Amino acid sequence: AKGGHWKVVLVMADRAFDCHTQARPKGRGDIREGGSEWSSQLCDLLGTRAEALLNLGQFKRALIDACAAVHFVPAFEFSKARTRGVTACLNLGVSEAQAKLLMEEMCKRGDRDFPGIQALEPLVDSFLDRAKAEKLKPVTLIEEDHD
Repeated sequence: AKGGHWKVVLVMADRAFDCHTQARPKGRGDIREGGSEWSSQLCDLLGTRAEALLNLGQFKRALIDACAAVHFVPAFEFSKARTRGVTACLNLGVSEAQAKLLMEEMCKRGDRDFPGIQALEPLVDSFLDRAKAEKLKPVTLIEEDHD
């Protein structure tokens, strides 16, 4: 069975995602104990789902899951979801530099900005179109010395 292992991984990740979001729907900004761990675990789950989708050739869905995942961890924190998002972009015809910029843009968003996976698709489509056209630009901060 082609992709049998990854189909099982996807089903298990889907079930874990459903249980995780039903059990404790809160995010990074929640001050209750366990909020940051919950968010980190959700990012890992979505990253695993994105990896399974990549291996099954479903690159667009993998990108959407990766973009969703990075909403739940601080922008400076490494996550496998970020890497899976770049890989999905490469498979969708985006250059590596633009793929990294797309994921950086998604990392700027927090869990409070997360509209839900289905509602995220139009935003991802918009950024994907811009990335394919090489229109994403890096943000550079200019330091000013006030001596």
